[in-house]
Amino acid sequence: MRIAGVATALSAIAGWLAASAGPALADLAKTTDTFCGELQRSVTGTTVPAATFVHPDYESFKSSKPEVKPLRTEQFVVYEDAAKQQPKLVSCKLKTADIIIKEYGATAAKDGPAACSDIHRQMLGAVTAGMSATDKDALKIDPTKVVFDEDEQSRTGDSWIKPFDAAYTDAKGTMHLKGKLLRVDWNNKLYALLPDRIRGTLYCHLVAPEYAKRLMTGAVTAPPPTAD
Repeated sequence: MRIAGVATALSAIAGWLAASAGPALADLAKTTDTFCGELQRSVTGTTVPAATFVHPDYESFKSSKPEVKPLRTEQFVVYEDAAKQQPKLVSCKLKTADIIIKEYGATAAKDGPAACSDIHRQMLGAVTAGMSATDKDALKIDPTKVVFDEDEQSRTGDSWIKPFDAAYTDAKGTMHLKGKLLRVDWNNKLYALLPDRIRGTLYCHLVAPEYAKRLMTGAVTAPPPTAD
């Protein structure tokens, strides 16, 4: 039975896009080898093309750093299955807008707040808008009822790389999406003494769009929240 809120969700998506300079819906509706590059464009509004390096294992990803010139993002995907056909979590390492502006000029990016939770909103909009009529009939969770939690913020890379669940179900059965953020702005004086390769970075752990779809259609169920 189709959930009545789908039409409302699609209207909300149109509103999100009208208020955002981010990428087109399809760009965040699927985990691709350029996913983090699309996020770089969405988060910073940059006009500079961004390459994406997809890491084959987490150890390689953990030690990597994104680059500003040439602009390059780092990406790692966790899969539900051994065949790596069902993405569950996407981790991206990006550069902040202020360092892109420093290297490429004032019009190369738009500095301002950036959060993994904002990406989750846009992603869910992309996933819902791309659903077929069959997908919508299979929905078990109303997209308009999904809760976007504030990001869990890390202060160090060591804390950010620890295992993390980006989706959970609360005691009332409500689905939550929660990102994990590490942000070290280039212009933040608190970080002025850190090595240059660490400054001007923005990291996000995110639910994969395919996993978000599987959660909403009831193919999988998000676990309860992890105890702090």
